[in-house]
Amino acid sequence: MKRSLNIFYNKTDETEFSELLLKNFPEIAFIDGCYWPTPEPPLKESITACKENLVYLWNPHVIKTLPYEKHSDGARYHGPQSGIVIQYLRCRIDENNIRNGCISIGISDSDDIESIKMKKFVNDVWKIINKFSVPGLVCVSPDTGEIINDKIPQFRLGKHAAKWSLEHESHFLRDATVYNYYKANS
Repeated sequence: MKRSLNIFYNKTDETEFSELLLKNFPEIAFIDGCYWPTPEPPLKESITACKENLVYLWNPHVIKTLPYEKHSDGARYHGPQSGIVIQYLRCRIDENNIRNGCISIGISDSDDIESIKMKKFVNDVWKIINKFSVPGLVCVSPDTGEIINDKIPQFRLGKHAAKWSLEHESHFLRDATVYNYYKANS
């Protein structure tokens, strides 16, 4: 099973999303990147406390311990990136753009107890994302602001990123891979 959602979250959205995850899963751990200085994953208290662009959501009630390998550089350790953790690729934010991030996972289709628990955890996280997100993302011309497409179902939009996109005509939510510009629908 593969699941993936493109997201537009700013730092405030990340903080509130982290708080929602902790409220629903008090045991959840936020891992700061997939390369670790020790065999123990670098755990942080929230997504925003992480320094890396890739953050991993780990539920130790589902997966008790995380595997790791010694990195080829000999100085670091490499932790899991999917399957037993949810990968959270953070949005890139600059003065006038928020480029989308992504939350994703690929899980075994096995019926073993760990896989079943992991699928439930993922389904519950996806429900939180969908409840947390606000509707109304539209594709616009960056030159005129004219709406090009008013149905953009492939992204989830945080309320603070939505508000920011409407604060100034030069603020855009940008697709990270193609030349598309978005705004919250006012």
